[in-house]
Parts: sequence; structure tokens; C-alpha cells
Amino acid sequence: MLNFLRFVKYALLRGRDAVIGKNIANLNRLVKAGRVTVGEHTYGGPPMIKVFDHDNTKLTIGKYCSISGDALILLGGRHATDALTTYPHRILWKMEGAGKDGFPMPSEDSSIGSDVWLCDNAIVLTGIRIGHGAIIGAGAVVTKDVPDYAIVGGNPAKVISYRFPEEQRKALLDIAWWDWPDEDVREAVPLIAGKDVDAFIAHAAERDRRLGRG
Repeated sequence: MLNFLRFVKYALLRGRDAVIGKNIANLNRLVKAGRVTVGEHTYGGPPMIKVFDHDNTKLTIGKYCSISGDALILLGGRHATDALTTYPHRILWKMEGAGKDGFPMPSEDSSIGSDVWLCDNAIVLTGIRIGHGAIIGAGAVVTKDVPDYAIVGGNPAKVISYRFPEEQRKALLDIAWWDWPDEDVREAVPLIAGKDVDAFIAHAAERDRRLGRG
């Protein structure tokens, strides 16, 4: 998390009347304001985060994520597509009702699960949920939710494959190793960093028995 808070990256969309385009993605400010939450041991970046006036969409980033500094995450800023125009007149002209007339359109909060790899130049649109263990390929444009342990790529991003068979995915989600104490994760690193998923699942089951959960 410290790597995310140490640097400030700006995304400026300026023009003479660019009220909606301040878009200053100071992650430290967003964290302090409660708009962004970053889990323990997440590193990289920080990503470019575009924020918009009259919008309070929030972002949660899980633990143990690897996030490229070239990634772009949009928080809010959706234009109305069912109105006569997509132009936010009231905001840019400082008119009464700005931000309350469907400009910007409300969106769900965004979330990135734990153990997610967000690769170079990936773009994540607002209101998206990225599941645990997912990999977002370089240059992918994520327009809809990404399942747990899916590998996605392309524009728009589509599921290319899953990292593990369904039974193993379910077991890993139940285990949720990213929520373990640091010392337990450290002990399991030879397995977590290895390729024998079943061996790790067996290790987690033995851990549960030691803790009286089996």
C-alpha cells in the first residue's frame, strides 16, 4: 500500500470550461476522502484514476494485488445515453441542478479483489467488479464484471480462460489465503508460489485442523 500512497499521478482533462475534467487522481487524497481503499501488500503503480465532479463512486482494491502504473481506472463520469444529449450542460455552465439531472449517471462502486494482476495499459470502466485471482491482460478494456480467477483480454475484455478448474477455484475462494496472518502466508509461500494447487489446498486443510476448524 505504501507504494500506492508515495506517488501522485495526474490525469488532466482540461479546457476552458472543463469543470468535470479536473480528474486529479491523487491517490492519497482519495484514500483520505474514503473514495479508495487499498488492501495490505498490494503493490505497483499507482494506477491512473480518473475522478469526476458531482460523483462519489468508490473503489476498493484487495490484498496482494499487482497493479501496473500504466493502468487506468475510471470512477464515475458516466454520460446519460437515453437523454437527448450526452453533454453535461448544467455542470459545465454552472447551472442549477448540476449533478442532479442524470449527468453524471450513477454507477455502482468499483471493486478489485485480492491477488489480482492488472497489466500494463489496462482500462477498467466505472462500476466494475473484478474477482479474486483474476488477470487483466495488457491493453484490456474491462466493460463488465470479471469472474474470480479468470484471465481476460481484448477490447471489450472477454474471458480467455480460467487459471484453474472450477473445483480448485471454489476451494481457493473458500480458503482465501490473502486473509491469513502474515506469518501463515510466509510459511505457505513455497506452495503459494508453486504450481501444485492441490498440495496447497491440502496444506490449508491441515492448517484448519490445527486451528480446530476441520
